[in-house]
Amino acid sequence: MIITKKHTPLLVLKILQEYSDENHYLTQNQILELIKEKYQVDLERKSIGAAINFLLNFNYDIIKAPRGGYALISRLFENEDIRYINDAIFSSKYIDLEKSYQIVDKINSTLSIYKKKENGYVLKGFALKNNNINHIFENIEIINQAIESNKKITFQSKIYNFDGELILKNNGARYTVSPYFIINNLCKYYLLYDYNKESNMFKYLRVDNLENVEISKEDVELPSIFKTNEESESDKLINNISNIFFRNLICAKVEILSPNFIQHIADYFSKYTISKEGDRLYANITSDENAIFKWILYYGEEFRLVSPEKTLERIKLYIEKQSQIYKIK
Repeated sequence: MIITKKHTPLLVLKILQEYSDENHYLTQNQILELIKEKYQVDLERKSIGAAINFLLNFNYDIIKAPRGGYALISRLFENEDIRYINDAIFSSKYIDLEKSYQIVDKINSTLSIYKKKENGYVLKGFALKNNNINHIFENIEIINQAIESNKKITFQSKIYNFDGELILKNNGARYTVSPYFIINNLCKYYLLYDYNKESNMFKYLRVDNLENVEISKEDVELPSIFKTNEESESDKLINNISNIFFRNLICAKVEILSPNFIQHIADYFSKYTISKEGDRLYANITSDENAIFKWILYYGEEFRLVSPEKTLERIKLYIEKQSQIYKIK
């Protein structure tokens, strides 16, 4: 593409995006010089002011400093937004390292060169990425297309054998299901399918364990719960989906053996309160029983489960079985 003076407003916008922010302002002469350096276009000073007015009419948040100079303030993504997005991308085990950097570079392109530098100080772990599972997004795309067109899908399913190898289940047999939703729970993607009216529940599968996903010619017969426009029924549907992973909510009382360990509660649970009884520290945590059970076992030296009694007995029984396995007297 040949860049000419006709593109002046766009050129000014690109320069302001890359070289200005709330802490860095550009004079009209500096904008002229940068346009000439980057795009080899000679402009007159008055054309810069006209371009800025043009951009202001289209609601671009450009401000002028008291001592002169212009800066583009609001962006598609603010710096804090991009940090969250970057962290999510690099934390995802479903995006390999090369693809992570490609996506992050595109997102960071909306920042000024100064803000990009600020985001470069967080180092990313190279060893934590799995480079062999990008197919999950191909699966998600195919499943989304099937849901959009109201079609069933067919696929093969993978399981681990006793050699630790991931193999096709039932000698590669294909399965046909009615897909309804894909849900992300604890950084794992699940396909919700084949709603059962009698139990009011969905079945679900890990999307990364699906292989050779194809869209069937067979239509999906939507259950009545999908067809209602009543708000109460929609709420039931949402609650139904949530209950797949949180089927047994409990309120557990946990003794915290050191205040330093409260961070582990905050990292894992969203619903909790902290209280003191004499010189002892406690947390009341509301979550799925399985989640609390596994969490207590993981942080066993830092917390003591007090109640409910049913979960406490479950932990004691587990410890007894482990003692037998490891021959602990």
